[in-house]
Order: sequence, then C-alpha cells, then structure tokens
Amino acid sequence: MNNLIRVFLFNILLILLVTGSNLNYASGSSLEVEIDEGEAMVLIESILYQNITKFQEMDTNISGSELSVAKSAFEDALNVQAQKPLKISSLSIYVKSNDSWLNVSATFELDGISSSENEVILTDLSWIPFKVISDLKVGNLSYNLVGEEYLRPAIYELANQSDSSHELANQSNVNFFSPFYTPITTSMAMNIAGNVSTFDLGQMSTNFTSWNKFFDENSFTTSWNLPSRTILDLRVQITSENASDVRTGATFYGYTDSYATVSILGHGVIVDHSVIYENSSSRYSIIMLTVIIVLIAGVIVSRYVGKRLMKTKRTSN
Repeated sequence: MNNLIRVFLFNILLILLVTGSNLNYASGSSLEVEIDEGEAMVLIESILYQNITKFQEMDTNISGSELSVAKSAFEDALNVQAQKPLKISSLSIYVKSNDSWLNVSATFELDGISSSENEVILTDLSWIPFKVISDLKVGNLSYNLVGEEYLRPAIYELANQSDSSHELANQSNVNFFSPFYTPITTSMAMNIAGNVSTFDLGQMSTNFTSWNKFFDENSFTTSWNLPSRTILDLRVQITSENASDVRTGATFYGYTDSYATVSILGHGVIVDHSVIYENSSSRYSIIMLTVIIVLIAGVIVSRYVGKRLMKTKRTSN
C-alpha cells in the first residue's frame, strides 16, 4: 500500500512539474511497465535535485536527430540483458530543468518481449536492469550522464578550491558525507557523484520474490512493486575559520531514490524473469463470453415467450 501511495504522489508531482513554473518537488526516479496482451508500455520518470552545481534551463520535448540518437541508445541498453532482440517504438522524451532541478520523463512501447502458447502469454522481464551509457543531449544540456558531466567536476572544484590559495587552505575545510552524515573521502564523493545518470536502472533487482505483489479487484490488475531504494545521497559541508567567508556553514546536497512497478491486466505469476498470464482474448474466453450471452438471451426470450403465453391465456378465457 505504501508503494501505491508513493506512485500516486509521484504522479501528482509530475503533473505539477508540467503545469508549474517552479520545480520545488521531492526527488525520485521510477520505472513503470504496463503489459497488455503481450505488449509493454514503459514509463521512466526522473526528478533529480542538487545544489552542488547549476543546470542549464530547459523545457522541451526532444525530437529529430536527438530523439533518434536516444532511441538507438535505449535499444542498445535494453538488449544487454534481454533474452532475445528487442525494439522500441513511439519513444517520447520530455526534459525540464533549472539551476537545481533536472526532470526527465521517457515513454516507449517495447516490442519482441512476449511469446504465446496454448492461450498463455509469457513476457520477458530480464531486460529491466538496464543502463543507458550514452551522453544524451538536448541542445547543450546533457540529460543522461549528469554525474560525469556536472556533479563530478563540481565536487572536484569544491575539494580543490582551497588549494588555489595558501591563505584559504588554512581557513576552510570541505567535508563529504554519504549516506546522511557518514563521512567519506573526496575520491569516494567524486565516484558517487560521477556515477549518477538519469537512465540507470542497473540497480533494480529482477529477483521478483523480493518485489511486493498486489492484486486490485476493482481494476482486475496484478502488480509487482520494487521497494524504493536510495540512489544518491551526497552532502558537502564547507566550514571556515574566517567569519567573513561567505562559504561558512555552506551545505551542498544531492539526492534521489528509485522504485519500480510491473502490472498486467488479470492474474499472473512471475517465474524466473518472465511474467506468465492468460490471453484475455483467447478462444476459451470468447467461448465463455458467448455462452454467457446465449444464456442471457435465453432468459430474455423465455420471459418474453412466457408473458405472451400468459396474455394469450387471459384473452382466451
């Protein structure tokens, strides 16, 4: 239930993101996979907050050659773990950013992941822990390799700014923490920051026994939810002995977590890396529907005939 509430709240935040002018919302990344009759619709949403550096301001839907490059990059990433070749279609990517926020959403249909036998559909989920490794760009903004392009250089600059002056070196100190207030070294901070990327789902486990299974009787939908986990929790604290130093007590922070949902219409089970469920348009379903329609029609006809006979009997009397 908690995961369902998180998904609901996250979707509300994304609506506000598109309609609002300010980006003061919680950080998070999600993967949602909706499967229907063997076809999969994939939605990836990412909201990253950080004040370690500044992003270029952007508000656009990606198109043209930039979208084509992204499509090829996604297919390359998806096929690393997939059991058979996959293709994507109807790719759409939206990017919005300002100084501290980077917000990206991507949707696409995934083809070639399902097979059918004896009215049962088997859909492969082995592709889920994928990572897009290309430096995807819209204009001059790198919206995928955020850590490599922006965060790591900013951490390096913060860590080494005191080295540029002997006087500053005696007055200021830079400390790094991750997670929460656990002290880490500069090299560890640079590594954590540098590995951040928007389309990195490599940490998502396909051990589906650890996912929470839920069946919604109202929508007749089965879903599996991966509990949320922290991807980035990095703090930079600058202290100074110089009371006039504007950096005194300054704190820089970057944070985001992730979660995932896989859902199908009807009942299903996951075996190994595949979800197995009945084809709702199978001949058995059609037969059952036909039988029900025939029975209902029979009842209606019987009631009509019965009323006619009763009316005829009254008339003859």
